[in-house]
Amino acid sequence: MNQATIPKWTSEEAIAGCARAGYVALGLWRDRIIEAGPARLGRLARGAGLQISSLCRGGWFCASDHAGRRARMEDNFRAVEEAEALGALSLAWTGISLAATAC
Repeated sequence: MNQATIPKWTSEEAIAGCARAGYVALGLWRDRIIEAGPARLGRLARGAGLQISSLCRGGWFCASDHAGRRARMEDNFRAVEEAEALGALSLAWTGISLAATAC
């Protein structure tokens, strides 16, 4: 299951609901995990017998200046840390570009 398909549920509700329905894995979205926190959600998922299959999304490296690129890199470092705290099997990346003024 992917959290994007159940937009009215909080992350906690998604974990509980998917576990009740017999799903074995759930893909979460970064903008939806902030309130509860990735470490807490990881514990909830493991306690419910649910694997976090992915965290969506990282990437978006492109920016028009060095400061913007640095800020995006730091955000991506946080995405890796969030995925680790969740115990996610993968981190979905999008929008990767090496061009300084791309996007």
